[in-house]
Amino acid sequence: MDFSIIIGLVQNIAILISFTLLYDLVWEKSEHFKTRFYKVLLGAGIGIIGIILMLTPWKMMPGLVFDTRSALLVNAGLFFGPISTIVAVIITAAFRIIQGGAGMWMGVLVIVSSSATGLVWKKLFPQWRKKRYIYNLFIVSYIAHILMLLCTLALPRELIIPTLKNILIPTMTLYPFTTVLLGILLVRRMYFWKIRNELMLSEERNMKFMNANRDAMFIKDENFKYTFFNTAFQNLVKLENNEIIGNTDREIFEPCIAQICSFSDIRTIEQNDMVVEENSFNERIYEIIKFPLNFGNGRIGVGGVMRDVTENRKKSVLQLALLNISRIFLENISLHEFLRRSHEELKNVMQVENIFIAIYNKAEDKYSFPYFVDEFDNYEGADLMSLNNTLTDYVRTSAKGHLVRQEDIDEINKEYGLRLLGTDTQIWMGAPLFDLSQKSVTGVVAVQNYHNKDAYNDDDLVTLEIFAAYIGLYYDKLTKIEDLRLAKEQAEESNKLKSAFLANVSHEIRTPMTSIIGFTDILMNEAKDERLKEYLSIINNSTYRLLNTVNDLMDIAKLEAGQVNVRPEKFNLGEVINSVYSFFSSSFNSEIMLKVAPSAAVDIEVCTDKAKLTQIFINLVSNAQKFTKAGYVEFGFFYEDNFVGDPEHIIFFVKDTGCGIENSELDRIFERFYQVENSFSRSVEGTGLGLSIVKEFVSMLEGRIWVESEVGKGTTFYFTIKLQNPYCSRNNL
Repeated sequence: MDFSIIIGLVQNIAILISFTLLYDLVWEKSEHFKTRFYKVLLGAGIGIIGIILMLTPWKMMPGLVFDTRSALLVNAGLFFGPISTIVAVIITAAFRIIQGGAGMWMGVLVIVSSSATGLVWKKLFPQWRKKRYIYNLFIVSYIAHILMLLCTLALPRELIIPTLKNILIPTMTLYPFTTVLLGILLVRRMYFWKIRNELMLSEERNMKFMNANRDAMFIKDENFKYTFFNTAFQNLVKLENNEIIGNTDREIFEPCIAQICSFSDIRTIEQNDMVVEENSFNERIYEIIKFPLNFGNGRIGVGGVMRDVTENRKKSVLQLALLNISRIFLENISLHEFLRRSHEELKNVMQVENIFIAIYNKAEDKYSFPYFVDEFDNYEGADLMSLNNTLTDYVRTSAKGHLVRQEDIDEINKEYGLRLLGTDTQIWMGAPLFDLSQKSVTGVVAVQNYHNKDAYNDDDLVTLEIFAAYIGLYYDKLTKIEDLRLAKEQAEESNKLKSAFLANVSHEIRTPMTSIIGFTDILMNEAKDERLKEYLSIINNSTYRLLNTVNDLMDIAKLEAGQVNVRPEKFNLGEVINSVYSFFSSSFNSEIMLKVAPSAAVDIEVCTDKAKLTQIFINLVSNAQKFTKAGYVEFGFFYEDNFVGDPEHIIFFVKDTGCGIENSELDRIFERFYQVENSFSRSVEGTGLGLSIVKEFVSMLEGRIWVESEVGKGTTFYFTIKLQNPYCSRNNL
């Protein structure tokens, strides 16, 4: 074997390495090489490299040369596709024909077979580069070079055997090795470019993601110099790229801010852990999260994310302020004190160095100022002021909040004919005060800033409206409390007058009636004429009835005025029973008997209002007597089952054998002035107040009353009262 073959191959391999540079160009301009023009251009480049290879061959004899074009074209078919490969085949084949010689047709066949082997293999095994690609390269290389050996048949007969002897070993060793080596280089370059492209795409995605993020992001190296930042960070610091990259915080921010940043950077690296803190910047509050980043070779930098939490913190502060104002609302303090303390809470939420509350006086169409804090003006405690056509009146009449800047004045002036009072301000904000009904505007709360036209925004207006709601409700509360106080004083005065009137009327009416009753009794005893006695009896009965009516009316009036009090005392229950019986004994006759229940004869000591218990019995017995024509009226008490001897379980009753009451009427008999409608009741005189008074007295004595009745058979009233009162003195008996 001629070792000049090896020298030629080494030269060819050096040229083939340049082929990989062409592959780099394809990957770098991959979008362009998808078009046919660039594929043809690429094929031309491969063809030129093939020509260069053929210009540095190993010559066996004139016209019979060998080079590594087979390795080039096999890989061209495997990697560059049919268009580029065919163009390369045409160029290299044409050049070989031009060279001529005995091995011309063998050379052309080698060119065609090598490129065809690569193309066919790529077509049959499109995924060959992903799995066992070195194995695939060896197989396709040996196939191509076996075909190359077969191409020697195109040589003159006398040259076939000598040629095979010379090229057999290189063709089956060095040529496949060169082809495989070139293929490996191309696969590795392909993976390199693929990874590079993926990294570039990943970096582009990450950059888009981070630049789309509202949070400011940055990275600093081990010297705390910025190496990366997103758009949000750049917008925050308001600097160009070259003013940030490579600079430290001391070169970007003010000294005080730079010092804070530097301390947190050092702390992050020293702790080798995440550090979370909050700092203010450009009048905003940021939550800053910093974490260590490994740059390799022992270099540790810092990564950071800055999130604007101003609104969240503001909401938290607002919620706390509203909670505190709600607590203040429940306290019993003056309006000025409520406004002062609420103002202190509002200071934590927004800039309210200048604030006033104007209360509208509808009768005067003017305003008062219970609270006024301002840098320049002060109207607190001043006389009522007319604010017609001012911003304050504009808020009241429109019944909604307004945020007014200097540029808004002209627009409002066109609509409202604005009149400005006080010192000119950069920005003004007002909200209406509503009463509890949320329909009537009672005043206005306003804040203003003389120095910063951006001191307030729409969110601040919402906050002020919430604040105004509390003020309006508290003012309405105080107003209603004052109205109640005045009403109470008037009611107390009215009660005093009513008490005096009732006492006077009671005396003025009862005195002459008592005199009439007394004189008629005397005259009836002395009169001899029966007719005269009848007349005197009518006068006497009518006077009694009138006196009872007056007594009922007086009792009702006293109950309504709240002048009837419970006066508990200890007494024997038999005393009340005997008193009631004695009161009615002379008014009953043989047709209607008055009976006392046998159990009522038992002596039992109780503690309650004796007079009211007596009055309850009298009213019920009197009512029973009116509606009973024959039979009896029975009254007294009995014990509930299994509670004999226990005063707390006594049930009082009044029973009659009268006309009875319809079931539909039972629920109404205790109403004032109500009388049962039936043929018998029409003949009965009365005011309809007796049972109503009974129910009131029973309620006052902490008891209950109910009735059972059957038409034509009679009615029974039952009631209970509290008979053991802790306020009874043992000495009262």
